[in-house]
Amino acid sequence: MRDDLFETLKKVNAEARGNEPIFGMATLRKADTGLPVNIYVDDSLDYVGGGHGKRIKFQPDRGNRPLTRTFATMTIADDPRVVGDHELSSKEIQQLRGFVLRNRIALEKLADMDMGIADFLQKMR
Repeated sequence: MRDDLFETLKKVNAEARGNEPIFGMATLRKADTGLPVNIYVDDSLDYVGGGHGKRIKFQPDRGNRPLTRTFATMTIADDPRVVGDHELSSKEIQQLRGFVLRNRIALEKLADMDMGIADFLQKMR
């Protein structure tokens, strides 16, 4: 069943927007997470169709309003890495890394659709 879902999502994505996904990321505002930036978490197997590992995306600046055009990425791993340009300080990147490390299992379950966003928000640390 998941294979059919992947194919349908990839087809809709390709027809609607080309390489720019129309699904797959839930917005977590900085006011809710305590982080210095808004983050975007995969909650629908986006990483599978995208051919990349599990990750979060984050705004490259500290603005309050969510940006949806440009992102930097942090891998969900034992040693989270940043990919992309950003304006954040080392301290702010460490805060993001801490968030990923504290919530790694839940972020992975969320990305695999084994947990919903409401459950993630309750378990988020």
